[in-house]
Amino acid sequence: MTVSATFFSMKRQRDLFNKRLILCCLSSSFFLHHLARASAAFGRLHDNVWIRRGLSLDTKLKVYRAVVLPSLLYASETWTVYAIHSRQLNSFHLRCLRRLLNVKWQEHIPDTEILQKSKMESIHAMLMRSQLRWAGHVVRMNDERLPKRLSYGELCSGKRSCGGQKKCFKDYRKTSIKH
Repeated sequence: MTVSATFFSMKRQRDLFNKRLILCCLSSSFFLHHLARASAAFGRLHDNVWIRRGLSLDTKLKVYRAVVLPSLLYASETWTVYAIHSRQLNSFHLRCLRRLLNVKWQEHIPDTEILQKSKMESIHAMLMRSQLRWAGHVVRMNDERLPKRLSYGELCSGKRSCGGQKKCFKDYRKTSIKH
């Protein structure tokens, strides 16, 4: 009896681990997909926009805001952003801005100065703004609407597993409101 109970417990733990691994891989592939699309959009504009000398920096930044950032941050209102994904998004954003400003990494110019020169905000600020905007829409929705029921609903049964829990969208939203 104890052997089968132990086996069942080990099988259940393995299944939970596999589910976490799949969710982690799905979210990572989701972010990689967005990064790949934004990188492709940035690369397609290289010859026509980024290296053209006749265009001013303001025009290039407007094209970047209009083409690359929307493909990078599409549907970001509903993302649960983990630290690794946030770092990847931010490094891509700053790498693109450095290329637009013709700043080499050997010059050791800090990221804050790059953002000031380009008159742009960090990806963290953009994500927080879009998610808080979405949270405002959800708060004003009728109680019967599905997004509101999912955001404010609680599980009827079940319990969370032992150990550290994966951050969910509600947790991320709470931390963004505090900051």
